[in-house]
Amino acid sequence: MNEFQKQFSGKILLAPMEDVTEPPFRLICRRLGADIVYTEFISAEGLIRDARKAREIIFFMKRKDLAAVEIFGGNDEVLVQAAKYPKKPGPDFIDTNRGCWVKDVAMRGAERDF
Repeated sequence: MNEFQKQFSGKILLAPMEDVTEPPFRLICRRLGADIVYTEFISAEGLIRDARKAREIIFFMKRKDLAAVEIFGGNDEVLVQAAKYPKKPGPDFIDTNRGCWVKDVAMRGAERDF
């Protein structure tokens, strides 16, 4: 077992869910025992353009929580820029959703693998 696996072994993870994992819901889940909470997935394009919706989604509580951001997009360069965006308050880790089947996401080229 590597260090990452040891750190997260036995943890409860709140999966990223569109229109569900908003800040109040994440806070409730933390209070009820979730060890790691995710934002909804965020458009990498929206994030680097500082779009209002992206800023609202990425909002984190001021207290320290183990939190993750999921970004999606079809352009590798934009994904890299977006992964560098959330500085303060920043997530503990970022993942990229590159396999979404939802038509609005897939139409933007975010359905392909790396």
